[in-house]
Amino acid sequence: MGVNRGWSTRASTAPTRAVRQPPAGADVVQASFSNLGAAVVLGIDALRSLTTRRPIWVREAAIQSVFILRMVMRPVLAVNAIFALSIIGLALGVPLEQLGASDRNAAFLGVGLIREFGVTMTGAVFAGVIGTTYTAEFGARKIREELDALRVIGIDPVRSMVVPRIVAMCVMSPVVFLLGFVAGALGTYLASTQYFGSSGGPFIPQLLSNTSWIDLWAGIAKVMVFGVVIAVIACAKGMHAQGGAQGVGRAVNESVVACLVAVFFINIVYTQLLLGQFPDLSVFR
Repeated sequence: MGVNRGWSTRASTAPTRAVRQPPAGADVVQASFSNLGAAVVLGIDALRSLTTRRPIWVREAAIQSVFILRMVMRPVLAVNAIFALSIIGLALGVPLEQLGASDRNAAFLGVGLIREFGVTMTGAVFAGVIGTTYTAEFGARKIREELDALRVIGIDPVRSMVVPRIVAMCVMSPVVFLLGFVAGALGTYLASTQYFGSSGGPFIPQLLSNTSWIDLWAGIAKVMVFGVVIAVIACAKGMHAQGGAQGVGRAVNESVVACLVAVFFINIVYTQLLLGQFPDLSVFR
């Protein structure tokens, strides 16, 4: 017994090594790269399914397109109309009226809506409305193990569920964006003609003076990129949710933040590349 007590004493008094803790913020950085990698892998898998396999997503893509149009059309129209009416029409119209050029506010409409604010707010609305919906849907299916059940019976969730949502977002985002631009143009027109009493005749020529087909097609391409990125991030966040209902809520929160960051980052880089490629667009006429 004495020998046993001595051995236990020596074992208990042996020095222990301190566990090295990771630096602060390392978990956040690691999780960010992990989430980015998951979204990239899902996007590549969806692209491969879209281009190399027989399309089975046409009906689901049509259903999702109707759903997207019904959910985001009114918010996008309201945001663009309010911005164009209040900022471009009224706030910008006051100094222009003092300069005797109140009819010139239409010249800022194309730059404000097509190149910057309109396309960015369209992407933000898509992220807040559709992105969170997709994350919650896939997260709930992940928690209930429905995605695993589909794989067991031979149905690929990426091919049957993710691809149609990406296609619907890519198709409907420019449609909603153009409708929002029309609403914004109407708001600026009302402010110019009804509030400042300007003539409506020069409105269209002033609008076209600083807006070209390059701006229009660049805005359409940008908002399509927004739609694809938002759909991929939202679906990836939902498909990797874990932790029950609380985990689904956390995934939805992370999804909308990641989508908004991606929208603003892409907008900055895309605009700078566009202006670098076509420097004449930055000349105000």
